[in-house]
Amino acid sequence: MHRALEIAELVHIVCVNVAHGAQLPRKNQRDLNSLARVSRRFGEPALDLLWESQDGIINVLKTMAEDLWEVTDSDKKRSVRALRAIEAEDWVRFHVYARRVKLLLWIDYSDLEPGPPVSDVWSPVFALLAESLPVPHFFPNLKEIFWGVRGRDYLAFVNLFLAPQLETISIGDLATDAHLTILPTLPTRCPRLRCVTITTLPDLSMRHGPMSTMIHALPRIVELNIESIDQPSFEYLAQLPTLASLDIRNGPYFLPLPAPAESPKFPSLREITLASTPYAFLPAFFTLKGTWTLRRITMTTSSAPSASEIARLYALVAACCDCTTLHTLTLRTSSSAEAIPAAQIADSVIPPDCLRPLFSFRNLRQICLHPPAGFDLDDTAVADLARAWPTVRSLQLCGGAYRRPPSRVTFSGIRALARDCHYLHFVVFPFNALVVPRDDGGDAPLSGGTLSQVLWFDVHDTPVVDPAPVAAYMFHLFPRLREISTARWEHVPFELLERADALHQLWKQVKDLLPIPTAMIRDAGQ
Repeated sequence: MHRALEIAELVHIVCVNVAHGAQLPRKNQRDLNSLARVSRRFGEPALDLLWESQDGIINVLKTMAEDLWEVTDSDKKRSVRALRAIEAEDWVRFHVYARRVKLLLWIDYSDLEPGPPVSDVWSPVFALLAESLPVPHFFPNLKEIFWGVRGRDYLAFVNLFLAPQLETISIGDLATDAHLTILPTLPTRCPRLRCVTITTLPDLSMRHGPMSTMIHALPRIVELNIESIDQPSFEYLAQLPTLASLDIRNGPYFLPLPAPAESPKFPSLREITLASTPYAFLPAFFTLKGTWTLRRITMTTSSAPSASEIARLYALVAACCDCTTLHTLTLRTSSSAEAIPAAQIADSVIPPDCLRPLFSFRNLRQICLHPPAGFDLDDTAVADLARAWPTVRSLQLCGGAYRRPPSRVTFSGIRALARDCHYLHFVVFPFNALVVPRDDGGDAPLSGGTLSQVLWFDVHDTPVVDPAPVAAYMFHLFPRLREISTARWEHVPFELLERADALHQLWKQVKDLLPIPTAMIRDAGQ
């Protein structure tokens, strides 16, 4: 054997490349098995890679004596039953493999599926393991755990896996007050925690006590994903130098305290997600510091802000965020146009000038702006935004389906998207398809002869009369187009569903006339 293979680091690199080669989307189990058998030098690192990630614990249990467990497969599910008590010698081979497991994924929603409930096979197994396990933790070197079991009260057994080495933990769904008691203990049991995701059922989302205790004991947290937060916990997180990603799925329902000039808040924050949040919190958040070096902003308001409030928010984002770092921008409202009186719809539509401050973000790749009444754009505005966002891959500008005034954007504006946004794949953009240019589009859609990359176009509530010329022109602009969808179901008020269905059928005819047989039209709401 070559002397270079006496270097442990090189042997590990060889095994990693066998496991995760450039042409292998999934781990190459067969070749790793062969490599583990070829020599002792490759055996250990190859086995480490084979066992580092586990979906459940059945594979590890099967390393124990053959007469200990009965494993059965039925309906694509595997279950296990103990045939006898566990003895000391049964653990010997188990420890050889259990120490290699670094990631445990346990997701089981079977009790929520239709049909009779699935029998509880795991509680007896967990109880038996907990009673006889000779070490404190099932996987002593576990670094990541994703525990999502609904319908069974298996959360009590997660203690078997809370090893001190854990750095990433995701637990859901916490459903009772007893479940919440695990939260304050996590930082003590797992002092290396850096990434924490906790999902609770809605009834418990505002029980902040246990969650707050946990947060205040996580001084090195990097990523936090939780249902809701109280103000003391939020202010504590704002001072941490490590926090890079914060995701709050409900709220906050308070205003952040102003930051001292010498101590800006959230010094390392790069990704922020706030869902169902009162509008007032958002402008207060952006003014907490001079310049945010954020990469991703995802925010959804719990009400329907006015056009002036949305304009202010866009201006604040542009003024307070580094235009070179931001690549994902999502600003939505959870309330639709139904929340706005019909007489006020026209005044609630966002004018083109409100978008212009956002044009400074030249590196945006994902854009989703969804005010309740939509935008009042024209072809000139669309041409400007297409030039401003040349790297965009997903562009969603919509809102106010079937209730706002008709769009002033024509095929000329849509041509600008095809011409200037060379990486665009997914589009949600209402326009006006009543008039189709008579020629073949004039100039080539894209400079340099490059074909548009658009695969999916959600036309939202775009009006159409004659499907044939629309199909021809759509294919001229987007020759790779595969799917077309319209705004229906949850996006449309009940009294407008008949109109939405009629429009959907017209766009289905457009699909049928596309010269690509694989093109499809789908309901965006299905």
